[in-house]
Amino acid sequence: MILVVTNRRDLTADFLILELQRRGEDFVRLNTEDYPQDVQITWGIEDHRVAGSFRFGKKEVRLDEIRSVWYRRPVPPLPAAAIGDPVDREFAATESQAALDGVWRAMDCFWVSDPDNLRRAENMNRPGIAGDRIP
Repeated sequence: MILVVTNRRDLTADFLILELQRRGEDFVRLNTEDYPQDVQITWGIEDHRVAGSFRFGKKEVRLDEIRSVWYRRPVPPLPAAAIGDPVDREFAATESQAALDGVWRAMDCFWVSDPDNLRRAENMNRPGIAGDRIP
């Protein structure tokens, strides 16, 4: 199973999906703005391995079924509109992102591209980051 992590407006991901369909590959697309409203995640560690699943409506994908992840242009999770208080909304968004980050770090699969590696690469040009030379 291939997990495509992206957003609703990612046209390049749309082309990838068409190619995966043409090849008959088993895949699922996670538009991160659909979490946690339309996509639910349950996960934990059992016997030193990640266990849990993504639920897309009636479709459930177990985390141990996912062999590859294409991590491309995710956007922040979008809390329910019913959460009107800005502080509560920010808390829900932060907790939702932390849950996703935890799942990504726990999954043992092939990544294109690993989110932690992307964050490190983004920070390489910032002054004061470990390993940078500051004049």
